[in-house]
Amino acid sequence: MGDIVDMENPIDDIVGLYSELDGQIGWYPDTVRVNMEREDIDGNYTFMASGGGGVVFLNEEKQKILKVNYNAFGGKEVIYQKKVGAIAPQIFYDDIRKVGSDNTAEAFGGIAVQIIIMEYLNPDKWVPLRGVGIITYRVKIFELIYTLINDHNIKNVTDLVGQTGSHIWKNKDTEEIKVIDYGEFKESTDPKYDFIMMVDRLQYSVIQDPTDEIKDCYKNIMDFSKEVTNACKGYLLEQGRTFWEKKNPRRSQRISSKSKYGLGISGTINKTNKTRRGGTSKRKNSFRKNKRKSKRRKNKGLRKSNGKGNGKRGNKSKSKRKYRK
Repeated sequence: MGDIVDMENPIDDIVGLYSELDGQIGWYPDTVRVNMEREDIDGNYTFMASGGGGVVFLNEEKQKILKVNYNAFGGKEVIYQKKVGAIAPQIFYDDIRKVGSDNTAEAFGGIAVQIIIMEYLNPDKWVPLRGVGIITYRVKIFELIYTLINDHNIKNVTDLVGQTGSHIWKNKDTEEIKVIDYGEFKESTDPKYDFIMMVDRLQYSVIQDPTDEIKDCYKNIMDFSKEVTNACKGYLLEQGRTFWEKKNPRRSQRISSKSKYGLGISGTINKTNKTRRGGTSKRKNSFRKNKRKSKRRKNKGLRKSNGKGNGKRGNKSKSKRKYRK
């Protein structure tokens, strides 16, 4: 059957291709054809996977993914994915629109959906990180999370690792790490809390059924006002907290450092320990000042003794003159 096209709003550049199975036509097509006269993205995208919020299609030849979101998420998924740059797969096309159909049934129920065509992380070159993989590359992942929160001001505290599919991937050759699926990302409001919550998601992917004792440890670790007990050390979550504290030393540590160098809590110099250059104290300066005054008075007395006939030298001179006469 030919393409069904709305002549007032042509949608034949992206069309759903259906195959009837037992006389039933699904909510989404088996294949999506892209024809935008763009060599980099044109072609057929075959169904790959589906989840609660959308469907993913693959064009293996072009190494591209076509993702259809049933809900547009306010467009923020694309905004966030573009914002983080190399941390995420590159996006080549995105729009909220209707999709054409080669059947009387309307693709995706005839509603406007979000279409995103992006870089495909091929499993031949990319491996998903879960469980042991997350532990092995934990420092790189901590750095990535820190960058997402501090540099890009976004967080994902609900589905960072991925429940229906892996969201964290590592390149086999370069060991570069990327995060996919930004539908659950939101703006970060409390960097320290958001960081430890994202690491908590990593921890739960490693130990999926923690005991009550382990959960108590999680609470202890996540409370930055408390020291981590010996029984709770060694967890991925505790290592994440240590990472954060090294990046952001606690205030008590800064105060200790300031006190060491004679600085007050506010960072100003304490008046009682005020020093001049070279570490000379005020009392010592006063002593030196008085010593200089005493020396000047002594020198002044000597200069006066060299006057007219008052000193020994003057009398000696006078005696010589008298002898010559």
